Amino acid sequence: MRKAQIQSQLFIYILTIIVIGVLLLFGIKWIGKILQTDEVVQQTAFVKDIEGAFNSIRSDYGSQRLEEFSAPGSVDRTCFVDSQTTATNAYGLCNPEHSDYDPIMCNAWRDKTSSVLFSPPFDSSVDLGKIVVEGHKYLCFDNTKNKLIRLKLTGLGDKVKVSEQ
Repeated sequence: MRKAQIQSQLFIYILTIIVIGVLLLFGIKWIGKILQTDEVVQQTAFVKDIEGAFNSIRSDYGSQRLEEFSAPGSVDRTCFVDSQTTATNAYGLCNPEHSDYDPIMCNAWRDKTSSVLFSPPFDSSVDLGKIVVEGHKYLCFDNTKNKLIRLKLTGLGDKVKVSEQ
């Protein structure tokens, strides 16, 4: 083998490694974008399912329906909060001594940005209109192990009563 052939093969190997590296880099970025898009689609579908269920039963006074929602993969916790109660009056979510305490959810409740709170929070708020939650005025689900949220919805004319199934 001549010296010139060895140098040209070395150039081809280096060029091959650079091309493969660039392809891997762009491939990883592309896969990351696909995963982000999938998460946004799951969140949007989740919110639309919840809104649809609440809107369909709201005006049907006295009717009850058991609903089951599947939380997106990134959601660790979901809370439904009473629209009639302020966060300062509620026990738990806004009380640092309580096991349910969550400062992010408490702030979102205080700001009245949403009637459904998520941890980590979604980019958009979810407004279900007037909802009634008995007890502590909020109902939370831990979604770290079980992604299913089972609710019993009761239509009250202009609002919906939410309870755990």
